Amino acid sequence: MNQKAASIYLESEKEVTDKTFFIKYMIEVNFNRSSSEIESSDMAEQATLMIYPHIRAGISTTMSAAGIEPIILPMLSLE
Repeated sequence: MNQKAASIYLESEKEVTDKTFFIKYMIEVNFNRSSSEIESSDMAEQATLMIYPHIRAGISTTMSAAGIEPIILPMLSLE
């Protein structure tokens, strides 16, 4: 399994320990490749495109549930 974490904070507070705004979102996924026709690098790109919408939704939902106006992350394009 591969676990990744993303952190969101104010750019002006990048080096500040006590940030006024901070979200850390972790996701763990497991992908299996059943065909050798798919290159590992292509699989990583496709996995990113499949996972990112869930991360976007999770962050927005978490912020809304906490009563904070949600940040809507931009769509992802790997072109």
